[in-house]
Amino acid sequence: MKQVLLTALLGITALSGNAQSVTDTVSVGTNAGGVSYPNNVWYSLPNDEQGSVSKKNWDLAFQVYGGYTASIMANNIGGTTVWLYPKDAATTTSWAAVDTNGLSTWSKLYNSDITWGDGALSRNVDVTNANDLGWGLYDMNTHYVMGDSIYIVKTVSGTYKKLWIKSLISSVYTFTFANLDGTAETTDTVGKATYAGQNFGYYSLDNSAALSREPLTANWDIVFGQYYSSAYNPPYAVTGVLQNNGVKVAKAVIDPSTVGNYVDTNHTFATSISTIGFDWKTFNGQTYDVNDSVVYFVKRMNNDIWKVVFTGFGGSTDGNFIFTKEKIFTAPPAPTAVGNVNAPQTSLALYPNPSRGQNVTLVYSFDKQVAGAKLNLFDLNGRVILSDNLQTSTGLYQYVLPTQSLSAGMYVISVEADGARTQQKLIVQ
Repeated sequence: MKQVLLTALLGITALSGNAQSVTDTVSVGTNAGGVSYPNNVWYSLPNDEQGSVSKKNWDLAFQVYGGYTASIMANNIGGTTVWLYPKDAATTTSWAAVDTNGLSTWSKLYNSDITWGDGALSRNVDVTNANDLGWGLYDMNTHYVMGDSIYIVKTVSGTYKKLWIKSLISSVYTFTFANLDGTAETTDTVGKATYAGQNFGYYSLDNSAALSREPLTANWDIVFGQYYSSAYNPPYAVTGVLQNNGVKVAKAVIDPSTVGNYVDTNHTFATSISTIGFDWKTFNGQTYDVNDSVVYFVKRMNNDIWKVVFTGFGGSTDGNFIFTKEKIFTAPPAPTAVGNVNAPQTSLALYPNPSRGQNVTLVYSFDKQVAGAKLNLFDLNGRVILSDNLQTSTGLYQYVLPTQSLSAGMYVISVEADGARTQQKLIVQ
C-alpha cells in the first residue's frame, strides 16, 4: 500500500530533480559619449532579456497600474533633477511668477529605492494628511487628485523648467510645464489606459512627448541599470538590480567552505525593490570583486522560485552583469473549490539534486503560519529513513540532510503542514 501511495505522490511532485544552473550575461552598455552604463535592461528569469532602452530618453514616469495609484518618478539617474518650489508650499499661486533665487539651497527630490510607488514627485508628503500624495491631494468624494505643488525641473538635456501636475481625473494625468520665464508653456496628458499592463507611462519634457519604454509587467522580473541608493545620505548613484512589483527576494549568505550550508537560516522574502541591489560587488580600485557567497532566491509573481548568484561584474568597461540562475521550485496550481482552499502553500526545493556524496540542503517556506510541520524521508519501499519537525512560521528556511550514508537511488522528501503534503524527488548517485 505504501508503495502505491508513494508512486502516486511522485506523479505530483512540484519540481523535477533535473533543474540545471545556467550562466547568463546581461550588459547595460559601455561608456558612450561620456554616459556610463547607458541602458536599462529588463529581464525574465525563464525567458531572458525582455528589452533594453536608453536611460536618458525620459524625464517623468507616471504610475499607471492600479485604480488609485499616483506615484510620479523623475529620471534622477538619467540627469533629471527635481526641486519642490518652496515659496508657497502646498499652493500653486506663484505659477506665473516663479523664480529660482536660492535654488542651490533647496533639497533635491529622489525616487524611493524601496518601492516603485514613491517617486520623487511624491516625496513631499504631509504625513499628517492621509490624502496627501505629494504632488496633489486626493478627494474622497470625487476620487480626483488635484495638484497643489510646483516643481523646478532640470531635464535630461540640462534645460530648466517649471512644472505643475494639475490633476489625475478618470485615470488621466494632466500637467503643465514651461520655461522659467513662462515661455513655451505646454499642457499635456498621460492616460493610464494607454499603458495598460505596464507599471509606468513615460514622458520627455525636452521633446514634449509621451513614450512607452518598458515591457509588460507580467513579462519581467528584474531590471538592470543604475538608481539612487538611500543607503547613502544624500542618495548616491549605484549600479545594480531592482525587482518588479509582485516579485519577492530572499537574500542568503552561504559559507563558501561548505557548499549549500547557510550562515543564517531564516530568510524572509522581501518586497523592497532593491533587495538584490548593488552591494554584492565592491570596487577594489581597479576592478570589481563579486561576493559569490551571496545567494538570492527570487520568487516570481507566479510563486516559482529561482536561485540567482552573481559571479562577475565588468564595470564601465563593458557594463556586464554575469550570474548563474536555476529554477529550484515550480509553484503548484492554485487550489480549486474541491480542494482545501485553506491549506498552506508550501515551497520546497533541494540542492544539489542529484547528490553525489555531499549533504543536501532542503529549502522550504510556508505562505502562512502553520500549527505543525514535519519532514519525512522515504525510500522507494515506503520506509521512513528520517523524520523531523520543521519550523512553522512564514519565511524561507533550510534543513541540511545528511545523505552520505544513503545508498544510491531515488528517495522522496515529504513535508506535511496542517494536513497538506508536498513532495520532492531526491536522487543520490
